[in-house]
Amino acid sequence: VEYLPFACDPDLHHLTALTEENRRAYASDVVFVGNWDEEREKWLAELEGYNLAIWGANYWGKRCKNKFLKSCWKGRTVIGSEMAKVCLSSKINLNILRLQNKGSHNMRTFEIPACGGFMLTERSEEIIEFFEEGKEIACFSTPEELREKIDYYLAHPELRRKMAGRTYQKVQQETYFKRVQQIDRK
Repeated sequence: VEYLPFACDPDLHHLTALTEENRRAYASDVVFVGNWDEEREKWLAELEGYNLAIWGANYWGKRCKNKFLKSCWKGRTVIGSEMAKVCLSSKINLNILRLQNKGSHNMRTFEIPACGGFMLTERSEEIIEFFEEGKEIACFSTPEELREKIDYYLAHPELRRKMAGRTYQKVQQETYFKRVQQIDRK
């Protein structure tokens, strides 16, 4: 048995050109791209008052109990180039781990940086093994820390840009093609 982490698919997750129309359609201070679950609702409910956008499946409309979050939900999912436009247009891209991923990572760990987005992620031992906190990514472990980091990084756009550039470069080596090559070498 050998462990193989998630990666990014450069055909789906890549830099893309943005028009002014794209920026108007997709821009937000804070964005979450992903499906609903109770854990994610709990974290995002802490962000009332922020310019938050949520892109995800209809579970946000059907199961979410928080009125603020329902008002932030864009009514659908985004994938591929459209997801890249959301990541690039938004100032902060949140990565919230599901309960089964706690202490580990998920696909967004690589997808957000591959799209060129600045990532504020729930802290885990494994994510810290992939990226340097404070240099490549920002992390949070509590609702208070989440809000503090959002406030800090909203006030520092140049730092966000530099960190996003570093993680973008790093994930270019973390593709599913390279993961398949690892399997083939065994």
